[in-house]
Amino acid sequence: MATEIPAGNQNITLLSSNGPAIQTANVVVPPLAPGGKNQLTVTATGIQTWEAFYPGTAIVPANVFLQVGQDVNDDTGLPDQYALQYIGWNNAGSNDLQVTFRIMRIDVLYDTSPPPDVGWDQYLLVNILLLTQGIQTG
Repeated sequence: MATEIPAGNQNITLLSSNGPAIQTANVVVPPLAPGGKNQLTVTATGIQTWEAFYPGTAIVPANVFLQVGQDVNDDTGLPDQYALQYIGWNNAGSNDLQVTFRIMRIDVLYDTSPPPDVGWDQYLLVNILLLTQGIQTG
């Protein structure tokens, strides 16, 4: 089961009247307590889309790019490293795209065997870049 987090800081740059478009959003992932196996599946909700010029056109992501970092722009000296796995997207209707991904802390994989289940103590910022396009549905 994925943790749902509303997307924020959204921006849409429409390249033509019926797409494609470049869309950005981000989510702030809260700290993860030990017991989660150093990973969390997240669904970013509420990603707004653009309205296509032609009726009967659905807006769909052609490509999804993800980037993770600290929520604050400070060098805390922590060597934490994270990997993101894109799982998929869903059109929840009513101008609402959802993007699901898994975030995993990977620096602890090399500490001991088996790796310690320590979670993470910081808020993480996941940037989402979508290349969307209009597809004729009817």
